[in-house]
Amino acid sequence: MTLSQFLAPATLGLTAAATVWYLLTDSDRSNIKTSKHFPSLPLPFPYIFQSNLVEVSSSEWPLRLHQLNSPTFVRLPGFPSPVLMVIDPQLVKQLLSKCSTRPLIGDPSFTNLFGNTSIFRVVGSEHRRLRALCGRAFAKAALGFHFERLKSLAIQSLNAMAEACEAARAIDSMAFVQAYSYKAVCVFLVGDDSDQLEALELLEVDFIAFSTGFLAEFRPRWIDYFSGNRIPKAVAARSRIIKKCTEMAATRREQMNGGQLFTDSLSAFIESKDTDGNGFTDLEIAELFLDLLFAGFETTSKQLATVMYHLTHSITDSDMNLLMDEVANPALFESETTFSSKGVHLEAFIKESMRMFPVLPAPTRILVEDIVLDGVHLPAGTIVDAVREQGLFIPNAQKFSLSNFIGHDAFDKNQSTDFVPFGMGEGMCLAFLLAKLEMKLIVAEALRFFVVHKSSSHKSPIFTHFPSKTVNCFITVERKQ
Repeated sequence: MTLSQFLAPATLGLTAAATVWYLLTDSDRSNIKTSKHFPSLPLPFPYIFQSNLVEVSSSEWPLRLHQLNSPTFVRLPGFPSPVLMVIDPQLVKQLLSKCSTRPLIGDPSFTNLFGNTSIFRVVGSEHRRLRALCGRAFAKAALGFHFERLKSLAIQSLNAMAEACEAARAIDSMAFVQAYSYKAVCVFLVGDDSDQLEALELLEVDFIAFSTGFLAEFRPRWIDYFSGNRIPKAVAARSRIIKKCTEMAATRREQMNGGQLFTDSLSAFIESKDTDGNGFTDLEIAELFLDLLFAGFETTSKQLATVMYHLTHSITDSDMNLLMDEVANPALFESETTFSSKGVHLEAFIKESMRMFPVLPAPTRILVEDIVLDGVHLPAGTIVDAVREQGLFIPNAQKFSLSNFIGHDAFDKNQSTDFVPFGMGEGMCLAFLLAKLEMKLIVAEALRFFVVHKSSSHKSPIFTHFPSKTVNCFITVERKQ
């Protein structure tokens, strides 16, 4: 008997067993204290996945939940108990006032892939200390030092896409924007230090393995077993990353003690001190490198894919003309400062892309105290998903328009707490300025030097891979003559 002949009946048997188990235990599940008051979405068949959102072909699930007119319990991959999904803006604000300030990334055991000193894992005063040190370091490691290098990386990525299109009718942009995003974070972290930069770039395979293993945590363990044991591989990759990055931090510390000067994040991390005069240890810096490269690689690359999607599928001719006129001005590219201040339409394009396809529209949190929500008592410990990104529900929300973020009526000006794609408070993205610059640069350079179209032979499907959305954006890229 071949492996495939064995797996087919085994999978059917597991599905049947899980379905029977779910049906037999359904009455117990319905007695959960909090689920008696708010409705719950029924689980789809097959019940073996035990979730409402594993991987669906529609990106409109927040809109479908919005139509329920009530907070609703759903089963999400990686969470051990039902999660209360809340859409109404007033209820969201009321709920967030009683929630943990930090998002919950699946079951708490998922953070085992991160170290004990990781910013994703530490809590309380230690978490605030690490964020404060990071804030001071990032304030010093200005993006302006790396603007020209980041521009070059954007053009290199687009050239790679164009070369790939010469051998194929169309390409999926994801692999290319992933490589671009990873290299951009590396430049931000270690700048022009060629040895350190090469060392980080050689770790890209391990970071991909780590990222893949983390996402595997959101699926049943038996799926990982038949998918190549990605979680154990992630653990091994993490060990190699931490070892190398700790060595890099120690080497840089010695160089700085010897009088060498640097203008990158690594040196800023080493120099950063808290109010008591304490700074990062080499291990904490290594953990921070892992956190930043993982978050930058995983979330920014997904947002970059959606940016390419909207550039080729959604933008109107009039909006495209506005962008083309803007990038035709050489003064825009004189420095990072002019690029950020004068790129009004580029900024609006990126924001509109994030409004329509937010990477994380509803960070999951835990109630830290009891609350009465819409007349229903919810105890502390309830897991909630409060959808902050109200841009999904504005009039004509499915129409892509730069006007949503231009002028006095800009959505983010009038509804500043309803559009926070990079998070807020203790859950805010540490390197959001870098992520936004990456997206604006690749759009600007694509419009200046390339012709980018959607594929005529491939459809670009939109998937919801909880906790974020992904677009497999098939495009064609050609250099301008």
